[in-house]
Amino acid sequence: MRYSGLRQLGLVAVAAIALTGTASAQGQAQDQGAPGGTKDGTAECGYYSADADDQNGPPIRFSAVMNADEESAVTVSPGVGRVDFTLDRKTLKLSWKLTFSNLTSPAIGAGLRGPQTPGGEAGVLYDLSPGTVRNGAEGSAKLNEGELRYLVQDRLYVNILTQKYPAGEIRGQILKERPTCNAGKKTT
Repeated sequence: MRYSGLRQLGLVAVAAIALTGTASAQGQAQDQGAPGGTKDGTAECGYYSADADDQNGPPIRFSAVMNADEESAVTVSPGVGRVDFTLDRKTLKLSWKLTFSNLTSPAIGAGLRGPQTPGGEAGVLYDLSPGTVRNGAEGSAKLNEGELRYLVQDRLYVNILTQKYPAGEIRGQILKERPTCNAGKKTT
C-alpha cells in the first residue's frame, strides 16, 4: 500500500485538506459527487480525492525562498535565491530548478538538507547542482517515504555555501505552495 507511513501519521487527510483549502471545501467537493469537486471531476481550487491512496492528482509544488536572514550563523549578504520543486505523486520524483543572485563570493555548494527544525542544522540529502554550482541548475531525485514525510512536514531546507561563507550564505525552508485556483472560471 503506497504512502502507508503518511496514512499512519494522518498526513493524507492533512494534505487533502491543504490541497482543497479548507475542511469546508473538502466537504463541498464530496457533496458535488465528483472526485475533484466539480461535475466534470476537476477542482475549482486544488485537488481532492476521498481515496487516501490516490496517486492520480496533479504534481504538488513546493518552493524555498533563500536569504541570509534564514542562516543559523550571522551572515551579512545581499544574496537571494529560490528553488522551485515539483513532486510527482505516482513516482515520488522531486524535480527542481535553482536560481540565485548577489552572493558575496562564488558558490561552492547547494544542497537540499534535512530533517531539521527551523534554525537547526542538518546533513545534505541531495546536491542540487553537482560539480560547479550554477544559477539555473535543474535536477531531480526519487524520494523515499521518510524523505516524503520530512518534505510534507516542512523539515527540509536549501542552503547555498560560498567561499566567504562555507557554512552557508543563504538558506530557505522548503514549503508547500498553495494550489492555483480556477474560482469563477468555467471548466470544460
